[in-house]
Amino acid sequence: MTQPSPDRQPAPGEGVVVRLAELIALRQTAVRSPPPLASRSLPGGATPQRLGINSQGLAYLGSRPHQNGDDRRAVDWRQSARRGRLYTKQFAEEHERPIQFLVDMGASMRFGTRVAFKSVVAARIAGHLAWRFAAAGERVGGLAWTGRARPELDARHEKHGLLPLLKLFADASAEAPATAPGLDWPLHRLAQKPGLAATVVISDFAGLSAEAEGSLRICARRNHLILIHVHDPFEQNPPPGIYRLNDGRDSVTLDLHAGPTRDAFVARFAACSERLRHLAQAVRADYLPIATNADLPATLQGAWRRFPGQGRARARD
Repeated sequence: MTQPSPDRQPAPGEGVVVRLAELIALRQTAVRSPPPLASRSLPGGATPQRLGINSQGLAYLGSRPHQNGDDRRAVDWRQSARRGRLYTKQFAEEHERPIQFLVDMGASMRFGTRVAFKSVVAARIAGHLAWRFAAAGERVGGLAWTGRARPELDARHEKHGLLPLLKLFADASAEAPATAPGLDWPLHRLAQKPGLAATVVISDFAGLSAEAEGSLRICARRNHLILIHVHDPFEQNPPPGIYRLNDGRDSVTLDLHAGPTRDAFVARFAACSERLRHLAQAVRADYLPIATNADLPATLQGAWRRFPGQGRARARD
């Protein structure tokens, strides 16, 4: 992310809402970056399998009761043993499987002390990655979550235009979020969505419930899961002081000098990060923390090098 020059006056709302023109302009840097996780080749020109891809290049969609005429090589022995009858794995062509984004713009994301709100940074990340995936020939769709149900855009190729998806992100950033927190509803929808190649969840994951975590685990079993943890540097290491926080409706005063209050504040972020790392390791997902003051193009480009294939090259059964 380019830092604004000290002598430049920020435009009204800059860093608070994201502009559609800004998301469109991200294409200039995104398409010059290396191919993203889901499309990158391994050294020597070999193409990695995504989660759920078998040796014939087919995507695992789920299992159903065995029927006469089914290929015995497709028997799901784990499900068969569990249920006491034969089950057959179902597959679809890999190229039919899209990338689906969930961009959190709920109440906890409308916070920022560096550069921009977390919600704005999340939209910029999603826009950058959408251009990258599209440039690699992937179909891209998504949902922006403000705490209220919003239209979900089905995946489409770049030739059909990413404008509706980018507009969805921009419109959501300008919409007042609902007071009720949580990602239970949108993650449940993602967990029920069949035939995805990858699910990209961009959030601060504040107050992640057991139900929401269960949905993430389902997503990881069905496709390649990428968790991008957006946070503000203040949340990780706040300077000692007294701060008054206001969300437009309510306000709270925090005394973050040394003491139990500061320890609890810092521990909350550390616990969230550790929980996400543990979850990603357990389900073989990719986890990427990004601060609001990070250089996004450099950070996202470096992420692909740090994640050389863990998770996506393993077939599920």
